Amino acid sequence: MRPILKIIFAAIMVISLVACGSGIDDDSTGQNEGNNGGGLGGSALEVNLSSELTLWNDEALTLSASATGTGDLSISWTQTQGPNVTIESPGQLETRIQYTPEKQHTFYQFQITVNDANSSITRTIDVKLQDRIYQAGLTGNPVFLPSNTRLLERRILQRVESALERNSIALNQIFDSNAIFYDPTRNSRFFYSEQLEYVFPLVTGNLNSNLVSARWFEQTKAVAFGTDIFSLQQSGANTSFNQTLSNIIQWLWGEHSGNEQVVKVLLVNQLSFADLKSWFSQYFPNATVEWCNNENELHDCLSNASLIITGSRTDMALAKVMTELTEHQNNLVPLMYVHQHGWNSSEYTNPILDLFGVYTDAPGTAGNFYRQDIAEWSSLQEMMKADSMLNGLQYMFKGFVSDQFDFDISNCNETSCSNIELFAEQFYEPASKLKALLSQTQKDRINIFDSSTRWLEKLALLLADRYRETVSFPMSKNITDTLSFLQSYYADHVVSIYRNVNPVPASLGNFSRTNFSHITPTSKIVSLKSGEKFRSAGVYALPGQTFTVTRIDSENIETSIFINTLRSGAVKEFEDNNYVRPKFVQSEKIIINPGETLTLSTPYGGPVQIGFKSSGVVTEFEFTNVGLHPYWRSAADNEAFLNAVNDAEYDWTEVANDYFEVHSQLEKMQQTLTDSRWSNGESLSNMIEQYIHQYPHELAGYQGDGIALNREITDFAELHQLTIEEHNVVKHMNADQPLCGYGCSGNPYDAGWFFEPLGHGDLHELGHGLEENKLKPDGFEGHATTNYYSYYSKYQFFAATGEEPECQSLDFAAINTLIQQSRTEPDPFAFMQAQNLSGWKQGTTFMMQVLMSAQNQGALLSGWNVIPRLHILLREFDVAKNNDSDWLAKRTSLGFSLFSRADANTISNNDFLLVALSYVTERDWRDYFNMWGLPTGAIAQQQVLSFSYRPIDLGVYAPEQDDAFCKGLNHPFVAFN
Repeated sequence: MRPILKIIFAAIMVISLVACGSGIDDDSTGQNEGNNGGGLGGSALEVNLSSELTLWNDEALTLSASATGTGDLSISWTQTQGPNVTIESPGQLETRIQYTPEKQHTFYQFQITVNDANSSITRTIDVKLQDRIYQAGLTGNPVFLPSNTRLLERRILQRVESALERNSIALNQIFDSNAIFYDPTRNSRFFYSEQLEYVFPLVTGNLNSNLVSARWFEQTKAVAFGTDIFSLQQSGANTSFNQTLSNIIQWLWGEHSGNEQVVKVLLVNQLSFADLKSWFSQYFPNATVEWCNNENELHDCLSNASLIITGSRTDMALAKVMTELTEHQNNLVPLMYVHQHGWNSSEYTNPILDLFGVYTDAPGTAGNFYRQDIAEWSSLQEMMKADSMLNGLQYMFKGFVSDQFDFDISNCNETSCSNIELFAEQFYEPASKLKALLSQTQKDRINIFDSSTRWLEKLALLLADRYRETVSFPMSKNITDTLSFLQSYYADHVVSIYRNVNPVPASLGNFSRTNFSHITPTSKIVSLKSGEKFRSAGVYALPGQTFTVTRIDSENIETSIFINTLRSGAVKEFEDNNYVRPKFVQSEKIIINPGETLTLSTPYGGPVQIGFKSSGVVTEFEFTNVGLHPYWRSAADNEAFLNAVNDAEYDWTEVANDYFEVHSQLEKMQQTLTDSRWSNGESLSNMIEQYIHQYPHELAGYQGDGIALNREITDFAELHQLTIEEHNVVKHMNADQPLCGYGCSGNPYDAGWFFEPLGHGDLHELGHGLEENKLKPDGFEGHATTNYYSYYSKYQFFAATGEEPECQSLDFAAINTLIQQSRTEPDPFAFMQAQNLSGWKQGTTFMMQVLMSAQNQGALLSGWNVIPRLHILLREFDVAKNNDSDWLAKRTSLGFSLFSRADANTISNNDFLLVALSYVTERDWRDYFNMWGLPTGAIAQQQVLSFSYRPIDLGVYAPEQDDAFCKGLNHPFVAFN
């Protein structure tokens, strides 16, 4: 209790001092009534009162004045402005005011009138009572919040319940007690909401899609349909929905629905307008319906509208349309949107839908075509339960207010909490939807705290700030209580970098330290050649500190800013003792255009990244108030990089070149640099360029910067008129903790080990991004195609240095023994099939034997070149089989002249490999496939026969050791008859 008493005492002292007044008799502070000259032998009346007072509305309000005069003084306090209050001592110079705190800042005015024997004086004081939660919402700064988090939780729950009640009023006005049926057809769109309180589904599909959306903020109303609703209704569909549509329009008009209405229509095609006008003539015969299709006359045309119906199909300038629609919406003209693009959308769609508080998927996506959601409900109440966003938030915040949820987090299974249905209903689904909404506002570059209509989102973010003040990592579902776990997990989901204030959490677990007081923020200009899909900027966003980035180039390329590269799945929050850091440390990507400045902040901090849509364009950015972590991009960084790694003032480091970037925890980078072969940034980058970039991508049949294809690859492509695809994607690795296993593929791939440019783990995960499923026989495990790229880099390193490579062992000895045994059997093919070879080692051994055969039997100078030739052929094959004309034009040069397009689309791996291997080596592999017990089809065999190639010699190559193939492909041959 002692600290609380001190706070209250301090507050009262401040109020008393402020309320005592200045002691100056100045008419500007109030009114002066009566004779102020004093009487015979008496003193003039003086009244002193401060002109204004500001305090928090959870503090005691005491008004104090001082007065001197002749004889006894008569005192009267009165209220002149503001909500009603109780004045406890209206006849005293000092009085306490009893008031009911409002949920926002509240303004009052009081006056005191003092009379003495000779005169009367009135003074006035303006009082502003500030609400702490409201002030925090206005500023985005949780420092203003009350110390009791429960007050904020209750405020959020009250707003959720008010929104549900408001939505219920609208829905009950629109729908009667009958069943609801609405089928927008598959040629339609559904919507996602950008706001929580004032945007809600009018019609929710049975698959939970928002098929018709409404926006109702004070007197502003708008409704969006994901289909061309009037044309749909005029076609005879959804006949029972005509009354509902009529009710929707009456709801939009509100109290004016009975008057003659003027409906203006724009951004729809002529047929849609005709259907719309016909529908109104039937259901609102007194309404005047006009089509505004002339951009130059748009303002005048819309001037007397009582309802504006818009689509997004137009040749009008978007800026002009948006200006007009926004002006009329601000003037309280209701809006309606009817979708004009079937299952698709246009570049006009989402900008216009922004006025309705929703958005839809980008142009080119399928909308409702495959989902085919419809609304078929027995009652309005049933449909309202399916609108899970606000209902879910109500469940979640009720749990936080009561400190109790209807499930125990310790009952979650080992990898997720999907086994607990109540977890999804009461927490995970609403938290995930809230996260998605906040992600969209960041993409749209909306600072929620600048908005006047996003109070629920503001308070939700502030609550996450407050929860982060007490979080303590690591946590475990079996040890941490459910409430503490969920408060942290909620804070993980509810975060935005597009705001000015982001307080530092109490703990960031194993991601990073929280205290960067030893760092002096600085500015840096970053010049960077673009590379898909992103590159590191070489600057560090400090946790809790706002930074800016300005794009200072003028190039026509889309760029975006985001922080951190770590994948959320790398945090295994439901595994015992593995909730070790915030889950979503990688931020949303925010687009920045030439000349623009973004102001961003992050509670987590981390290396800043720049996203690109294309490669090879030089861009430039200016960063302010950022840190400079250990970062290497060129030889000029050698000394500074090593010094920074040794100084250990940051927990993350990065090494980047034009092709590959390592994002590494400090300790792991320190381990990486202990190898004398790559002991600094420059030598590490050189090794990356050669063994991570050049050789693996050469083997995958790519061309591009840093990839030196040999003539045996390029001549093959040229001879058969095949395209060698250019590789321009920057690859990334997170040396951190893995998404799966001990390392997990992707771009970035992530791993629990420290990075090594010749490490099998790194080359293996890189290989997952290069491999093709078709380049292994049927039935073999997926990893059968993963490791060639690792082996090839190790072989090239051995060839260049003579150093013993660390290579995997394959199944040469065991399989060679099997194949030799099969030759003694009556049916060698049946014997090999009965072995059920399917492991990745066995599949990889098959391909390595193929490479040895191709090289040692003179088909190719280097057997390794079989693989890039196969890659090039397969990429062309996959493109050509997409349509009939391309297939007929290309199949002969691909070596598949006997295959129809239908055959190509259903071809087995064995058949593809048989034909492709024969074609790229100019050898007949039919008997070789039989030797391995690999069945092939008649068309494939006939195709190979048509080539008239020399058969490959039957036999096996027998390396002295099962890992010796990384030193080369020349090994002893055991021939078979």
